[in-house]
Amino acid sequence: MIAAIDIVPNYFNGFTFKWTVEPDFTGPRPWQFIVQESKNDSTWNDISAVIEDAFIYQEHKRRLYPRTDVVKFRIKSMSDGKEYVSFTVAPYAEMNKREFLLAREIMRKEILIMKRSSGVGIKLYKYDYFAKTPSEGIDPVSGSVVDPDYRVPGVYYGPYDLYGAFEPQEKEIKQEDDGRGYSEQFFFKVRTIGFPYINPYDILFDDTEDRAFHVEKVKNVAEIRRFAIVQELNVRELPKSDATYRLRDCI
Repeated sequence: MIAAIDIVPNYFNGFTFKWTVEPDFTGPRPWQFIVQESKNDSTWNDISAVIEDAFIYQEHKRRLYPRTDVVKFRIKSMSDGKEYVSFTVAPYAEMNKREFLLAREIMRKEILIMKRSSGVGIKLYKYDYFAKTPSEGIDPVSGSVVDPDYRVPGVYYGPYDLYGAFEPQEKEIKQEDDGRGYSEQFFFKVRTIGFPYINPYDILFDDTEDRAFHVEKVKNVAEIRRFAIVQELNVRELPKSDATYRLRDCI
């Protein structure tokens, strides 16, 4: 059931786990996941509660490990009363310990700069690519929720807290679809860390203002072994009439 597992550096807590499901898996939703750890490959302990229809888990405690790694992780999955167990991964996944600590230090410095300058708190909602979204509920081009009666929480999961620095890029004046008047669209560039990784179609909420942004493009400006350490996002501000603002009710 599980196709891939990544363990992402987190400089102020333990590990951050993210995983994907096999694209041809047909088990009915909801899907449930539990992150497990073991020090001997035989006794497995749960380190998370049951996670339903979400694909990221952030630990909330620091971890101290000896120089030699003796712990491994796996994901236990449940669907339609059946259980599946993933392959096991080491704490630093494809990174060695030095690379992992270097990535964590770069993230720490990025957040420190943001906190001391123009950074703001952000709430991230991840777009659920596995959701069977009706075509009339989502704009196939922009990925925005266009049906005002559509249940927005069924399309996204989260929120996840992070920091980002916004830089205004451009403003577009667009004629309304009904031909009655014009609307303004604002585009921004956002710099943030790769924790958790952000994809196009995800939604950002500015914690300091009542504003939501749709992620259009993502560029990794710093990587270690293909892991995104620092990301640069192109985002579009959503009008207050957008149904996506209903995600605030989930915060």
